[in-house]
Amino acid sequence: HLAAATVPMAHAGQLLEAREAAVQAAVLTADRAERERYRIIAAELAWLAGYSDHALDLLEQAAPQRSPDARTSASIIRAVIHGFRESWTSGWRLLPTDTDLEPGSAEHALRLLVTVLTAGWENATTGSLQDTVARLRGTVEPRLEPVPGVVGALQRIAAGRSDPDPDQREALRSLAWWAKPSDALHPKAWPPPLLPVFIGEEDRYAQLFATLLRGEAVQAAPSTRALLLLKLATAQLALGHWDHALANAGQGARLADELGHHALHSELLLTSAWIAAARGNEQACSGCVDAAARHAGRRSAGRQPPTMQWVRGLAALSSGRPAEAFDRLRALHQNDDSLHHTVLRRLSTVDAVEAAVQANRRAEAEVLVADFARWVDAGAARWAHLDLARCRALLDGDDTEQQHREALVLSAETGRLMSSARTELQFGAWLRRRRRHQEAREHLRMAEEHFQRLGAETWRMRAHAELRATGETHNPRPQDDLTPQEHQIALLAAEGLSNRQIAERLSLSPRTVGYHLYKVFPKLDITSRTQLAAVLGHPAR
Repeated sequence: HLAAATVPMAHAGQLLEAREAAVQAAVLTADRAERERYRIIAAELAWLAGYSDHALDLLEQAAPQRSPDARTSASIIRAVIHGFRESWTSGWRLLPTDTDLEPGSAEHALRLLVTVLTAGWENATTGSLQDTVARLRGTVEPRLEPVPGVVGALQRIAAGRSDPDPDQREALRSLAWWAKPSDALHPKAWPPPLLPVFIGEEDRYAQLFATLLRGEAVQAAPSTRALLLLKLATAQLALGHWDHALANAGQGARLADELGHHALHSELLLTSAWIAAARGNEQACSGCVDAAARHAGRRSAGRQPPTMQWVRGLAALSSGRPAEAFDRLRALHQNDDSLHHTVLRRLSTVDAVEAAVQANRRAEAEVLVADFARWVDAGAARWAHLDLARCRALLDGDDTEQQHREALVLSAETGRLMSSARTELQFGAWLRRRRRHQEAREHLRMAEEHFQRLGAETWRMRAHAELRATGETHNPRPQDDLTPQEHQIALLAAEGLSNRQIAERLSLSPRTVGYHLYKVFPKLDITSRTQLAAVLGHPAR
């Protein structure tokens, strides 16, 4: 009865009570295999409640020998704990991927397969990951899959493909959260945060993650909550819901820091850094990157995340330094040693091509586009077709206008606001250079509006400069006199955030935020922050 009570108690958010019930069940049972299983359940619940060291102690005490499922669960939990605390390199090494695999039930075999993919995503070579997944696939009977096609979908992802079919997409979503009466609410490491973006399903996953975060079980499980906040923030980042993404990443970073999940903390900081880079806010970006590097340095792998290269390259591109941007982004295209690296390489290709073209390095841009085109033509998500059309338009060949118009259609389909804004800017600037000013204005106005919604002030200023070059009559706005950082702070204050909340969001001190607002008020000819929303045309919360 004690063992049977653990899952309902965990669902109700009573994790510590459920852990105690599992511990007592282990003491009372005379069956050694059952005792191993109850101790593993107790370790899972301790980890979910935020007690990683205690969970590791319980795993050490369990020392499962008789139950294959208990051995599999112990391996999974150790991998997840070390993955969040140190790096997924450590997690990968703790998984039984190089020995004879006996995961027991089909459910545990699937859990092992998912964890192997999650851990191997960051550091294992694509070839070794595919080999491991292929060996594990034989341990999962197709008729026992929770959703038909789930193992085939996982194998497709392991191959670096972004185009699972509709049934496979549904199967992948089914893995984001599941619990059965025979098992505790184990760590849900799947999917890796970038996977929904890679397959172009960030909108559906964002809804799923937001729903899960409201549940009692997750509210009581800080480790799971911190991970879900990273996943939600990453999906929101892709969609262009940047203020929400920053809020969730900040909340997750504070939680991960409290829990000692250093690698997870680093990923959350880099999510905030990417948004600051895209907005052209280099001070906030550098603050987040430096903090992430300090945490990444504590990882046993001793290797900084390649995401930092993309962030730094994007920051340089947003700030008008294309040569520096290309030198940083090119590094992502020189190696292809892991699935995570492959995903970053594909997602950042359009940035690298734009930087190369602006830096007059056309030959290198053409090589990047040709490689990207081969991958897209073999089958890829819709966002990749959009990025390919943008890349080809940047090369300014004979079919440039057709590529621009195709990109516009695809940007409406994908719903990624930053991609749409840059597509409009790219086409508008191209039309302006051909003196088709009236056509250009429509696209440049749209670009400026999108960038303003995103708070991407350096990009907005670029679109505005192009618009003025078409002969558009300039109606000065009060905010045009603000610096990019002043404008960003003013927008956040207009939303109702306090100086301390703005400081946390932008990695500044509250004193610095107050100083900037002190300079903003006279520029806008206002006397209080309550007037900001009306002046900036930004709805207050």
